[in-house]
Amino acid sequence: MLPILNFVQMDIFCIIVNADDSNNKRCIFVYGSDNTSKTYLWKTIIAMLISKEKIILSVVSFGIVTLLLPFGKTTHSMFKIPINPIEATCCSFSKHFELAELIR
Repeated sequence: MLPILNFVQMDIFCIIVNADDSNNKRCIFVYGSDNTSKTYLWKTIIAMLISKEKIILSVVSFGIVTLLLPFGKTTHSMFKIPINPIEATCCSFSKHFELAELIR
């Protein structure tokens, strides 16, 4: 999968690999217009992390991308977020839930 990445994608891939290798906690936001192969980049990153036996939570905001990413789910589905949240809304899984352990 790596040989197909373009220069920008490879830079992003290397940033993530280096952050993981150095155990450097980072929040990385990947954005771009349609048809910039963001999904392919994420598939490559996910494959690399899975090969390193990392736990991956593929979460997207909405839509069809959940079908394109390995183990993809919407944010609402993964974290049990109500569709119509109000100020006092909380996610509905307990600290003993399997997902809570994955997040920890």
